[in-house]
Amino acid sequence: MSRYMGELVHLEGPPDPKEAYARYNEWLPFAHRNRAFFEASAKDLGYELDELFDEPGQRLF
Repeated sequence: MSRYMGELVHLEGPPDPKEAYARYNEWLPFAHRNRAFFEASAKDLGYELDELFDEPGQRLF
């Protein structure tokens, strides 16, 4: 995600490791809740979790 966002805004060079780790620590709790939501949603909809990883606009429900 960080690499994608850096490319999006055309940053040059790799991110500062300490800054990247701080962002990771802030993001991790959200990412866990997000994953749990998608696992539950996939189960309720009858999908396998990996079927939900298509690019936006590529998968129609």
